[in-house]
Amino acid sequence: KDASPDQLKEIAIKYIMANPDSITSIYLLKKYLINVDSPDIDQIQKAVGAIAEAQPLLASIKNLSDDIQAYSNLGKGKKAPDFNVTDYQGKKHQLSDYKDKQLIIMFGASWAEVYREEIRNIKSDVEGMQEKPEILNVVLDLTRPLFRTILRDSIPGANISELRGWESDIVKSYQIKKLPTYFLIDKNQQIVAREDSWNNIKEKIK
Repeated sequence: KDASPDQLKEIAIKYIMANPDSITSIYLLKKYLINVDSPDIDQIQKAVGAIAEAQPLLASIKNLSDDIQAYSNLGKGKKAPDFNVTDYQGKKHQLSDYKDKQLIIMFGASWAEVYREEIRNIKSDVEGMQEKPEILNVVLDLTRPLFRTILRDSIPGANISELRGWESDIVKSYQIKKLPTYFLIDKNQQIVAREDSWNNIKEKIK
């Protein structure tokens, strides 16, 4: 019988803690602890700490440790990172503009198939909500023609693209590693949830 994702994670953790000096541990760390839908920051930090102690000169682990620390600052209840971006119509947007409002920040691109499928439902879903959230749609495409393909989907809210892809400041601030990614931010500008599915994020909207 095939092992479940949770079982594979437990196997990976046991191996890492028993063999922190192994290159295999780094592979298992990334595959079964980090690159998953809901990473456990505490477990990741424990595993990274063990590997860093066993392999102190490994530069990739130092960089990974810094990324994990930044990621942990984006957990539930944390203050959402500020941003300063300009939408397709030339209007500037900052986090403070959304004070006392529920805000969804969504990250996607024209080449992200799941994102393209999900955004077709967003307009009708939002229209059916009693209290409609504000939406900031951040697109990682590098050219305006590709960005405009997203605009055809008529997503409610502001559409943003710095045309810098993964190097965009807001993408880095929110530690985006996969598309789509959705953040729900409450009226106090605290993070309520981070999800990789529109269905999951909309369930948390009050």
